[in-house]
Amino acid sequence: DWDFWLQVQRVGDLVHVPGVSARYWVQAHFPEGRFADHDHSQSAAQGANHGNAAYWRLWRKWWREAPAQWWADLLAYSRRARDTQAGDGLRLELMGRQLEQAQDYQAGLEALRDALQGQAAQLRSELKTTHQDLASSIRALEAAQALAQDLRVERERLLLNLRGAEQARTQAQHDLMSTQQALELSQHHVRQLLSSTSWRLTRPLRTLKSAWRALGQLRTAHHRRDLWWKLRHRSFRRSPLLRSVWPDPYEAWCEKERAHSEAERAASMRAITDLSAVPVGHPKRPLMSVLMPTYNPPLRYLDAAIESLQAQWYSDWELCVADDASTAPGVRDHLMRWADREPRIRLVVRDQNGHISAASNSALEVAGGQWVVLMDQDDLLPPNALWCVVQAIAQHADAGILYSDEDKIDENGRRFGPYFKPAFDPDLIRGQNLISHLGVYRRELVQEVGGFRVGYEGSQDHDLALRCVDRLKAEQVVHIPRVLYHWRVHEHSTASGIEAKPYALGAGIRAVQDHLQRSGVQAQAQPHPQIPHHLVLHRWAGAAAVEPDAIPQLSWRVLCWGTPPGLIQAHGDLTSPVVKGDLEPLVAAMQAQARLESVPSWLHACGRLKAWAAAAAAEEHDMVLLVQSWAPSDLSWAGDVEAWLAHATEAGVGAVGPARRSREGHLADAGWMRCRSGAYAPLARGMGHETHGYYGQLSLPHGVSALDGSVVALRLQAIDTHAPGLCLKAGWRMVWTPVASAVADWNDSASEGQATDLPGSALVISAGAAHAEASPQIKYSDPSYSPHLCEHHRDHRLATFGPTPMVDARLR
Repeated sequence: DWDFWLQVQRVGDLVHVPGVSARYWVQAHFPEGRFADHDHSQSAAQGANHGNAAYWRLWRKWWREAPAQWWADLLAYSRRARDTQAGDGLRLELMGRQLEQAQDYQAGLEALRDALQGQAAQLRSELKTTHQDLASSIRALEAAQALAQDLRVERERLLLNLRGAEQARTQAQHDLMSTQQALELSQHHVRQLLSSTSWRLTRPLRTLKSAWRALGQLRTAHHRRDLWWKLRHRSFRRSPLLRSVWPDPYEAWCEKERAHSEAERAASMRAITDLSAVPVGHPKRPLMSVLMPTYNPPLRYLDAAIESLQAQWYSDWELCVADDASTAPGVRDHLMRWADREPRIRLVVRDQNGHISAASNSALEVAGGQWVVLMDQDDLLPPNALWCVVQAIAQHADAGILYSDEDKIDENGRRFGPYFKPAFDPDLIRGQNLISHLGVYRRELVQEVGGFRVGYEGSQDHDLALRCVDRLKAEQVVHIPRVLYHWRVHEHSTASGIEAKPYALGAGIRAVQDHLQRSGVQAQAQPHPQIPHHLVLHRWAGAAAVEPDAIPQLSWRVLCWGTPPGLIQAHGDLTSPVVKGDLEPLVAAMQAQARLESVPSWLHACGRLKAWAAAAAAEEHDMVLLVQSWAPSDLSWAGDVEAWLAHATEAGVGAVGPARRSREGHLADAGWMRCRSGAYAPLARGMGHETHGYYGQLSLPHGVSALDGSVVALRLQAIDTHAPGLCLKAGWRMVWTPVASAVADWNDSASEGQATDLPGSALVISAGAAHAEASPQIKYSDPSYSPHLCEHHRDHRLATFGPTPMVDARLR
């Protein structure tokens, strides 16, 4: 019970209650031996002496908490027993126990000391780190305070600039309103002048003056031949007198087209009637939303545009008109009357003028069809336009953009100037708006790219096309080789010339440059110096010019072919075709790496290239400059050679060929086309340097189906090692570029052959012979050359057989 009360003492204090509250029962006799040395009235605890084993067990358990009396009793007992052997043993045992306890206590102190020292070291390290963090924080705070001060200064400067800009904007708005008023007044005066009697009477004098200027350009035989060729084969706006002498060849083509349309009308109407059982909005019967922004339109042209929609064979369309706060009297009322008469018109009247991009977005917001069709306020659609688009959608379920051929129409309704476009060309669309009219887009795609961008007015359609093309594969952009859009030409339309909207060219440059940046293409867009198109010049990635240090990263090689076996010597003699001018640093770097080789013939060159391609199949930057061997004095370079070679390094491009010209400047090679027979023939051979070609194509880089192997830069990875001859794998582009020219006295005997034979030195794209056909009656020609153009002359003159194909399924 002593041990029990000691444990209870741990739980709480023991309190003494005065007075007798308990009694011990004292027996007369105890068992023998119990309490032998004590009075029989003592308790068991009192009877335990200091030498008792139970006492020592209890003492060892509670010695740390033992009261002072315990120690006093222990010393007293030790004095009594010091002369006895038991007392000595007890002292020794006690001293041993104290020594053990002292050692344990010392070990605990040492462990505690070590722990405290470790904690102190850790605290010192943490303190040091804290000091360093504090110093860094102080420095960061000082930098932040300095930055905040700079930002406050910059904010004040920007606020000043903003106030200045607001003042300038207010002034600009005032000036714009004044300019618009002056412009409207000038237009009114011009209309009065054009309708005056004096203007009509002096028209013959102006005609004679224009004719005299034109005669002044016919001083050379070349200009006279060029004029004669244009009069016979080009379609342009002609006066009645000129038309009576040299009729427009396009007029005969239009007659055949009308006959062809009438012949197909009955079958088309039966097919449209069969679709009546299909709900509107079904992929087979899509709703076409025609977007038409308007601003002060000539009402007679606007009426004609809407009436051309009402005359469509395919009637599932809606016209989304957004009037951009027209200021001309009667325009809004006229549009409201149209909306009341025609339930398919959705009219949006804007309160504030925002220009054509904002107005087009307003029209897009109310569009409910699966496809949107872009149409200007004064243009016309032929009756079969939307039906041809629906047929193309049915044939190309994954298409994202569809576009057609187009022509122009004057105030008198006479058509001229057709643009028979090629299949979709990723390179040509950078130089010109290849899609343009008739342009048809999936509505979800247009909304996904954000619609029309404000600030790109004048080239908003080109900018939209480029942003949509960036999200599509090439085969999702479908060309319909039919003239499905008549672009109205009058004094204020863009079709009359770039002078009508001079701001359009700058907006187009910005749109193309944005496209190049999105595509990761190292190139610069700039206005073409001679035609209203854009010229894209590629540059070396990471290098400002052709430098030897940058060339090894591209892994270029030079392969010369055509050198007779007896003349093949060391590398120094083989550099003659390419060391002139801008190519000298490139060839010097290749020569240092022993990357120049020469073979005696074209067949040897094909074999060598295929061997290289097989060995470097996994390399993406192995490039080859393939050149036919010439004497040093026979070959020179002109133009931007770097742009030509850098173009070949663009992703997806398999080969790029420069223009080959004679000393007189005539084209010896502008790429090759694939004819309907499957043979290949050269394009535009013999044209002069002042000729820009069909809609400027000879002045812009564009895709072709074959290149002459006399001069070409190609990628080894794109070569098909299993195809006969030298071909590219499917999916790689082949580009001809006029930015660089190889000038020499070209001997084309090796590549002439027959007019449509495949030359021995032609590099042929492998997909050229496997284009899908949209109609079994049509055998398509080269995708880069319209089937409506004559393939026998290959100078983009109009073919005589008239319109034939319905949908262009020639996919790249």
